[in-house]
Amino acid sequence: MTSISFVQLQEGYLNQDAKSMRAISQPKAYKPLAPINYKNLDEELTKIRKTSTIQEYQLNQLWFLMQCSLISGYFHDFTEERTMMLKVFPDNDLKSKAHDCKNE
Repeated sequence: MTSISFVQLQEGYLNQDAKSMRAISQPKAYKPLAPINYKNLDEELTKIRKTSTIQEYQLNQLWFLMQCSLISGYFHDFTEERTMMLKVFPDNDLKSKAHDCKNE
């Protein structure tokens, strides 16, 4: 009967760990899939800003109306009924303006 000492077992485990660590490939450096085109960066940022403004408008039309200088100057004079009417205000003109901004 052969006896294996505790030290021999530990050495065996350490050797196995060292071999497995060598077998694991090292992580490769990140390479972007496509080069970044800095010439169009301003255009892309402008599109993002316009898109976010349109999304804010769609989320809360009353908020968007308050941003308009023509309306916000008189907004404090509105009664509650007129304020409620703003929520169902026909906004065809506003949508066309938002659509024009999106196309630019």
